Amino acid sequence: MNENKYESRLKEMLDAQDDEQDFERERKSSKTEEYKKSSARSYVAALCSKSEYCIHDIREKLRKRELSEESQQEIIDFLLKEKFIDESRYCRSYINDKYKYAKWGKIKIAYSLKTKRVADSLIYDTMDEVIDEEIYSENLRKALLDKKKTIKGSDKYEIKSKLFRFAAGRGYESEDISRLLNEIL
Repeated sequence: MNENKYESRLKEMLDAQDDEQDFERERKSSKTEEYKKSSARSYVAALCSKSEYCIHDIREKLRKRELSEESQQEIIDFLLKEKFIDESRYCRSYINDKYKYAKWGKIKIAYSLKTKRVADSLIYDTMDEVIDEEIYSENLRKALLDKKKTIKGSDKYEIKSKLFRFAAGRGYESEDISRLLNEIL
């Protein structure tokens, strides 16, 4: 009977010790979560101060840091409130860079922004505002003329179809491509 009493007392003590260890682990994990959240907030704020990012890009970076959905949303709300991220500013910058420097067409730019979950209305409104149609057409004309120099084809139809596929791959609209191909060839 005494042995049973000691065993039960020992079991109670071990259970209490396990409870203390569980409490300590939980306390440390909550500190770890707070530390991770603070560290992640500083990291993405520094990124956003150097370059433009959209909400989707930031969410992906936070997901890689294994933060909870709640923590991710808190950080994104903070960044929006403090103007570290702004979807319209990002969209304007992205469209400007892609059409001026990468020489992309509107279709490719819009598709790329849609994959980043930017609102359609924002994409098209910003495109109308940012893209200068003369520069846009000149980019397409120059790309077609440069590509024409490198294309080998047996007849005009083959050359035209290769140039059309090239420009379509760059994201230009078929009407613009056809119009300029008729002028060039």
